[in-house]
Amino acid sequence: SIRIPAFVYSINISKNKLKEILIPNENLNNLNVSENLLTNFKLKKNNTLVNIDISKNKIEKIETDENTILTDLDLSNNLFNNESINTILLFKNLKKLNISSNKINNMNFIKNLDSILSINIDDTLINIPEIDNKILDNFTFEQDNHILNRKNINKL
Repeated sequence: SIRIPAFVYSINISKNKLKEILIPNENLNNLNVSENLLTNFKLKKNNTLVNIDISKNKIEKIETDENTILTDLDLSNNLFNNESINTILLFKNLKKLNISSNKINNMNFIKNLDSILSINIDDTLINIPEIDNKILDNFTFEQDNHILNRKNINKL
């Protein structure tokens, strides 16, 4: 377990075999805890974090309060599913999301993320022809890298 001091604004503690992390720091802007052994991720009332990378862990869900500033979230290579991914709806300003290599097979959650610009869905169970047309009408799909990009970005 690691506790992040209040004077730290950006931290990369990836590849450390951490099983738990406490984030009481209200000044932290960037957090990278990728490639650890985390099984859960708790983020309580933090309005300074802009970028979080929790990829390559064993996380099934995020426990969080609403976060109004987070814009970039990497959840790739974890154990998220259709139900647990709904937690990200609390991130109202999320622009870039990576959910690749998770157990997700639908994109219904995206309807409520108005600010999202890009979503990486590579190596998920999502089948593009089965995505609701209302969602696809707002995105273009890059087949080579499995990324959905919002059309008409200037309307946001």
